[in-house]
Amino acid sequence: QINVMKIIWKLTNEVSPDVAPGPDFTAFDGQEVIGRVRQVEEGPERGLWLWTMTAGQPGPDAAHATSGRAAERGKAGRCLIQAYRKLLAHPTPARVAKRRLSALKQPRD
Repeated sequence: QINVMKIIWKLTNEVSPDVAPGPDFTAFDGQEVIGRVRQVEEGPERGLWLWTMTAGQPGPDAAHATSGRAAERGKAGRCLIQAYRKLLAHPTPARVAKRRLSALKQPRD
């Protein structure tokens, strides 16, 4: 069985009114915020896209990158999703339970 993840992207200022409008996006897995992708607008990194995974799990820090930079928005978004997939693949009890719940919610043919 293939579990297809549907990530929803929203402008960050629409979900967090305290954030100024701009090239800034928040990623959701269902109702859970998993991270942000935003463009640096000033300074030496101007134009780069920063990505940060905010979803986490209890225990030691992730063994993989949870933030980084990319030249393009799409690449930054893919890096965020890849980091999130690695997090979900880690077999903590909470993640195993979430995958089971997700599988139960899938419509049966």
